[in-house]
Amino acid sequence: MKKFFIIALAIIFVAPFVADMAIAGDLSTSGTMRVRAWSIDDGTTEKEYWDQRFRLGATFSAAEGVSAHLRLDFNENAWGNQDWSGSRSVGDNELQVDRAYLQIDQEKYKIKAGQLYAGLGGISAYDNNQYGILADIKDLGPVTLTLGFLKLDEDQTAPGTDLTDDSPFEDLDHYIANVAFASGAYSANVFTAVQMDDTVAADEPSMFGANVKTTIADIALFVELDTFTGDSASFDYIGTQLYVNAEMKFSDQLTGGVDLVYAEGTDDSTEIQLTQLGDNFSDWTLMDRGPFQADITAFDDMDPSGQNGGSMGGGVYVDFAAMDDLLVQASIFTYSMPEDGTNPANIVDSVLGFNLGLSYDLAKNATMAAQYNTYEFDDALDTDAVDTIVARLQVKF
Repeated sequence: MKKFFIIALAIIFVAPFVADMAIAGDLSTSGTMRVRAWSIDDGTTEKEYWDQRFRLGATFSAAEGVSAHLRLDFNENAWGNQDWSGSRSVGDNELQVDRAYLQIDQEKYKIKAGQLYAGLGGISAYDNNQYGILADIKDLGPVTLTLGFLKLDEDQTAPGTDLTDDSPFEDLDHYIANVAFASGAYSANVFTAVQMDDTVAADEPSMFGANVKTTIADIALFVELDTFTGDSASFDYIGTQLYVNAEMKFSDQLTGGVDLVYAEGTDDSTEIQLTQLGDNFSDWTLMDRGPFQADITAFDDMDPSGQNGGSMGGGVYVDFAAMDDLLVQASIFTYSMPEDGTNPANIVDSVLGFNLGLSYDLAKNATMAAQYNTYEFDDALDTDAVDTIVARLQVKF
């Protein structure tokens, strides 16, 4: 009954506001509703469950090039979970707000400010959904310069307190920059991200990267190189990683490609291998190619062992349009660790994985998808293979 009254009050107060917006300017909405079924077997435990999410996005255009953006996730949760604690919501809460920002997009510049997504690199070298400001300077010929500031934490011992340099309650900020170049033959990006930490931990990693995308003899080629450095009060950050993707369309029905990865590891206990900065909001792994690419496996392509062992890997994939409404996707991928890592007793020597995915259009804007994913480890712990079957019904609007 309490929830009913809350929803009713929300409708009463929000409906007139939305009506006024529609009169004053343009309001557009979009979103998805999905329901998924999961079966996961890691050799020791089996999990079977259902989950769902209703996502709604809204854009209000106040004038030419001036808009406000909002994205809400309603009831993102596993069925039967009575406290409604979804994967990215906390406590007794059925509503998640993950985007809310303004945008001013003019001929020479574009500004975003608020709760927004900021990403750098094709493999999510920087991947963050935070409060901040992004500014694009567009009046530079074929070059676009993006500068960003994101606030991760602003803590105080008490409201209005002047903080000292040795206070453990000071701020944590990210500064990012990207230079994008585009021509008829190729496009390229050079980017950097720096974390500034005023706490006693002085946790200040940074990254620098560059990528290029081009087509050579009908082969679409993408190459990215990233490096990580920085330190904290007790250890140093290291990391150099390379990602190469080559893809070719053999016919209207068949596309195939190759992925290659390499990442430097470390066996120095005073060092930590970094593969990414940010909160991994939209992170994905090559091992999950298919309709559930961002959802299945939990380990990192560039450090599958999680023990600073680095990564050397390669894989192949195919996408086949078997019918107008049916897409079949399959891939196989393997990793090995080039370093002993910082915990050799738990290091993974290699990983082998396979995916098979199907996507079928049931009706316009309505799809059914299913995927089988398996990966097994070669390690000292004789870890069992992990098998996942997931299916999804989804409507886009």
